[in-house]
Amino acid sequence: MSILERLKTDTLAERKARGINAVLLVTIGSDIAKRAKDDGGREATDDDATKVLRSYITGLEDTILVLPEGARKAEAVQQRDFLQAYLPDALDGADLETEIFEAATEAGVPLEMRSMSAILTVLTRKFPGRVDGKAVSMFIKSRAAG
Repeated sequence: MSILERLKTDTLAERKARGINAVLLVTIGSDIAKRAKDDGGREATDDDATKVLRSYITGLEDTILVLPEGARKAEAVQQRDFLQAYLPDALDGADLETEIFEAATEAGVPLEMRSMSAILTVLTRKFPGRVDGKAVSMFIKSRAAG
């Protein structure tokens, strides 16, 4: 089941049950639809859903850092964890390193920082929503330094 399908199914279930995440899911669904509409009026994709979810998770992580211990912080942590369950597992470790080398080869570029954009383009096309640009950057920097 795609991320969008899961979100739609879960949104309906949460709304029927008057669940604590109903409003959050409805808002995210609206933001996903708006993102697709603003990009030429196309249908929403899992890539749109992933980007919106990551945006919300980042916002929640920032909120968690500044909130004092208590109920509001616990709620923000619960929402972040709830949303992270929708995202696919990120590439990491040896798998990421292997794919970075393959992406550089496929793009026909050397493994260096000025090739980062071309490498990320290949990686995000092959693994939508599963590539952390910061991890790719850190790996390329470490290779250039060593």
